[in-house]
Amino acid sequence: MASTIMQVYLKEVLESFFHSKSQVRLEALNVIQLVLNQGLVHPVQVCLNLFILAQI
Repeated sequence: MASTIMQVYLKEVLESFFHSKSQVRLEALNVIQLVLNQGLVHPVQVCLNLFILAQI
C-alpha cells in the first residue's frame, strides 16, 4: 500500500527538488531518502533528478 501511495506522489516530491525555498528542497530530499531506504520505489525513478540536482 505504501509503495502505491509513493508512486502516486513521486512526481510531486521530485518536483519539490526545484522549489525556490531551500527548506522545501531539504524536506523533499529527506522524503526521497526514506522512500529509497524502505524500497518503496526503484532507485532509477529518482536518479535523474538527483543527478540534475547535484549539477545545480
